Amino acid sequence: LGNKFIITVDGPAGSGKSTLAKALAKKLGYVYIDTGAMYREIAWKALEEGLDIEDENAISDMAERCHLSFKQEDLENRISLNGTDITRLIRNDAVSDATSKISRYSRIREKLVSQQREIGKEGGIVIEGRDTGTVVFPKGDIKFFLKAEAEERGRRRFLELKDSAKCDLKMIIDNIRERDKRDEGRTLSPLTPAKDAILIDTTDKSVDELLDFMVKVVESRCR
Repeated sequence: LGNKFIITVDGPAGSGKSTLAKALAKKLGYVYIDTGAMYREIAWKALEEGLDIEDENAISDMAERCHLSFKQEDLENRISLNGTDITRLIRNDAVSDATSKISRYSRIREKLVSQQREIGKEGGIVIEGRDTGTVVFPKGDIKFFLKAEAEERGRRRFLELKDSAKCDLKMIIDNIRERDKRDEGRTLSPLTPAKDAILIDTTDKSVDELLDFMVKVVESRCR
């Protein structure tokens, strides 16, 4: 596309935003930015150093020493922290839970939001997370907000983890509901749709169907 739009894709865990944001970026020839991975990197490092996740000052001080970088390979972003690839290490429930907690901290959000704006300032991006349309790029060109029933999001997560010894569907659904409550209720950048976001319920729709709809929305803005 000739236009260099800033496209935001927000939504709760398991709503399909990562899958669709990656696919949309590839379809449009845009850069894909996973903001959640940036928070996961900080959370992983905090756990690795044995820091108390509830100690905002200690976590924020540690984050100041972190240099985050992305390298895009096909549909996957390779993620490095201080030069070490930790792409596979940040995708587990312990990191997910810690991420939801540390994302409340103002210094961390300020640091990462500043980086996200710098990366995407020229446009031609699909950026996904929880507040990309409300806080990171409130004047973004096209905003999507994905949602799905907690049971469906839990089922999707269950299928991802089905070979794990910790895989329990009820526990996963309960964790998702708890994280929703925490993300929606936080004072700083709560999980909520932007006023001009296009709401999409992904519960009973296929990836191809959803991607086709999103591409058509983008194409309609090019006319």
